[in-house]
Amino acid sequence: MNASLPASVLCFHCEQPIPDGAQWSATIDGQLRQMCCPACAAIAEAIEYAGMGGYYRARTQPADRFADLSAWLPPFAPGSAVPADTAAIGLSGETAGATRSPAAGGDGLDLALYDDPGVQSQFVVSLAGSLHREAHLLLHHVRCGACAWLIEGQLRRQRGVCDVQINTVGARLIVRWDPAQTALAPLIRAIRTVGYDASPWEPGQAHERHSRQQRRQRAQLVVAGLGMMQVMMYAVPNYLATPGEITPAQEQLMQWASLALTLPVLLFSAQGLFSNAWTGLRAHHLNMDLPVSLGLLAAFGGSVWSLLRGSGPVWFDSVTMFVCLLLLARWLEQSVSDRALSASAQMSRPLPAQAWVLGPPPLHTPVLRAVSALQPGELIRVQAGEAIPVDGRIVAGAGEVEEALLTGESTPVWRSTGDTVLAASSNLSSVLDIEVHAIGAQSVFARVIRQMDLALGQRAPIARLADRAAAHFVMGLLLVTALTALWWCWFAPARALGVVISVLVVSCPCALALAVPATLAASTARLARRGVLILQGHALETLASARTFVFDKTGTLTRGRPTVCADWLNTDPTGQRHAASLMLGLELGQNHPLARALCAFVQAEFPELTALAPQRMQTHTGDGVEGEVDGRIWRLGQRAYVEDLLRDGVPQHDAGRNDGPAESEIWLGTADGIVAIFRCSDSLRPDAAVLIAKLQSLGMTVCMLSGDRTEVVADLARTLGIAHARGGMRPADKLAEIRRLQARGPLVMVGDGLNDAPGLGGADLAIVVGRPAQALARGADMMLPAADLSSLGRALDEARSARRHIQQNLAWALAYNLLMIPLAAAGVITPWLAGLGMSISSLLVMVNGMRPWKF
Repeated sequence: MNASLPASVLCFHCEQPIPDGAQWSATIDGQLRQMCCPACAAIAEAIEYAGMGGYYRARTQPADRFADLSAWLPPFAPGSAVPADTAAIGLSGETAGATRSPAAGGDGLDLALYDDPGVQSQFVVSLAGSLHREAHLLLHHVRCGACAWLIEGQLRRQRGVCDVQINTVGARLIVRWDPAQTALAPLIRAIRTVGYDASPWEPGQAHERHSRQQRRQRAQLVVAGLGMMQVMMYAVPNYLATPGEITPAQEQLMQWASLALTLPVLLFSAQGLFSNAWTGLRAHHLNMDLPVSLGLLAAFGGSVWSLLRGSGPVWFDSVTMFVCLLLLARWLEQSVSDRALSASAQMSRPLPAQAWVLGPPPLHTPVLRAVSALQPGELIRVQAGEAIPVDGRIVAGAGEVEEALLTGESTPVWRSTGDTVLAASSNLSSVLDIEVHAIGAQSVFARVIRQMDLALGQRAPIARLADRAAAHFVMGLLLVTALTALWWCWFAPARALGVVISVLVVSCPCALALAVPATLAASTARLARRGVLILQGHALETLASARTFVFDKTGTLTRGRPTVCADWLNTDPTGQRHAASLMLGLELGQNHPLARALCAFVQAEFPELTALAPQRMQTHTGDGVEGEVDGRIWRLGQRAYVEDLLRDGVPQHDAGRNDGPAESEIWLGTADGIVAIFRCSDSLRPDAAVLIAKLQSLGMTVCMLSGDRTEVVADLARTLGIAHARGGMRPADKLAEIRRLQARGPLVMVGDGLNDAPGLGGADLAIVVGRPAQALARGADMMLPAADLSSLGRALDEARSARRHIQQNLAWALAYNLLMIPLAAAGVITPWLAGLGMSISSLLVMVNGMRPWKF
């Protein structure tokens, strides 16, 4: 930035001084911005046109004013007036005045800017642990699973592409690629070669485009409905009139009127059907819209031919009715999709765009800066009542933080110095100074949203089966249609066209293809409204077929908020303070509920105590933590783990043994002996007993596996009525037991995600309770709200209901087609009855799948 001049006299694009008399400008993010030259104005307007206005919010340095624009830009921004001196600047070799949209060709601005790091910061993330990148794009004109299949196949053929996920519900594409082998622009170009388009995914832009699509969809439905009603007014008299009651001239006049009313329905309302069918043919793929389009064109063409000849049947009423009812079914499908998307849309509410960054010591003067420009390690200040814009650690201050958006826990939680806070949480009570750990796409909040979108795009096994069935069905239908045409052309040529139309129209491949995604989208939306987040596409199907449920104890069946009392044995006050200081050094930063409880206990007992950081520290999952201070080894954790450290000849410590089964024990000791025993009691979740009883009533095998004392686990198991419970288990032991239990059928593991990694990874379905960071780290398939364990029971009911309705829909689609196609081929069903039957079949599948009465 040129600091010597105010921003008002600097070019918004390149930040160079604006010459006297310059009048160039561009509208960016709804605001008129001044530019120094037509080149900057053209670039800025084209960036905005391509939906990448976020580039200006993310950039850290001015744009290059004198870049070679010939490969980047059309001669001027779409929709703007051509500057008089555009040609003189040499923006491109094209003639001044020739318009070219950035989205129109492979060399447009938007493709070039896709590879600009500043632009990519808005929708591209670098994957942790690899050199690959991941882009989130909004797809245009995607209507069904066949579209997704076509785009996915095209991208997977490109060099360097590692993975492709398409969410047909939200028309969202997630593609991962190796930047050493390819760039993003060629991948967008590959999408365009099969008839689709893509742009950066941003919530505001996606909503705007979706709104435009909805308006067009409603307009097409209205035109089709009005056309159908008007054409029916002319068709019904022919069905009801007695012979001779309507003269041939009157009949022909009504048919010409029907033709005029059918044309807008075909040219406007059915445009998407024909476009999808043609796109599939160009890609050598038979999609669902192909038989529909062939039937419509055959019916319309045959009707026009009969009208021109002055004799023969006309089916304008069938054409308009079929288009109207089919669009109505797809509109219902879109409404289900919108409900599913609303869950993640509500979560992805905008975070603060700016934050107060603390300056260098000693003054720490706050400076307002864009959140997108923050770097890890910087300090920001969040006032009471503001949303926290980043993931980070509190370095000063303490207060209540509301994390309902991420954990489902509506009750505020207390966070103080050293605690981690997450983006999208709300600071309720006091000023917090936070050290930045992650921003934007790297935050836990963004990763949860991204994972939910991935789940919506993933195809469950039964959905992939339905897709394959629909693809084979279309091919088989075309073969049956060809054989039917040959038969009727041989035996009754006058009836051949009508029968062929009936066969094409009466079939219902849409019911096969829509039966699964519509149902799963509706179920996902209902669960998300209750705080249950689906993170993997197979989650609902696996949950519906589960036979065994395995629960962790601490933080899952219990609240995860233990109270601590200490038995310092014979340790003097000085030794207690030293041991407590060491405990803080060992446990600060640990996320396990017992670790947090121990830190809270020490800080309450010794308020002025500071943590003693060990020179070397090692965590043994399931056992405890070990640290070295001044050459002396300390252990904190399970009794056996600590006693293993005792020197030979030193007997195991008998003092302080607790025979009561209600408390967990954390031991602290060195090679010289046991220093202290901490007893932790954790209360049972109030809804745990109800959930366990429900699962058992459904015939499920319920187990509890825990690393806690066997006595504590047994006592809790008796309270909950769990017959199979084991304590004192290490993570490897849990995994071995899970492998054994999986022989009975699909197994669900429910834990808090902290020390359950092997078990969660080995289960058929991994469910984490209210810890989004751990859910992502452990690869969880589903996340439950922290405050409501009983939501698992509702999720199970929803999953079983979804499976039942999917089975009903698939059975109905199969039975309908097996019955109606032979009847149509035999000439029993007329074209208008065929259109009515197919439309009603699709509507039934949609209504049964979405169950709108349950929203």
